[in-house]
Amino acid sequence: MANLVVTYTISSPWVLGDTHLYVGISAPTKSAPGRFPYGPEDAVAGVYTIPLSDFPGETTLYIAAQAEVTNPDEIDPDTGLPREETAWADGEEIRPGKNWAMYFEFEVD
Repeated sequence: MANLVVTYTISSPWVLGDTHLYVGISAPTKSAPGRFPYGPEDAVAGVYTIPLSDFPGETTLYIAAQAEVTNPDEIDPDTGLPREETAWADGEEIRPGKNWAMYFEFEVD
């Protein structure tokens, strides 16, 4: 059985926090990562393994990958805590002009 493996990587000094993943047969229309079908509980160390049998016969999948990230080297002056951001995999805007949530297409072999 073939799997789609999605691995989150990040450059130091940033630290990866919770991740959310959308994989579907059509482009996502909503940019609320907490409502994506795969969440932090589905990943192991930032890696999602999804059976391609979940998408039988599909040759194109749409993927949106979001992560909460922290930079311990930068302190937020308002909170005194390390700087936190939301990061998205590069691609097409989900809701152009509304926010910076993105998705991309993946061709299945």
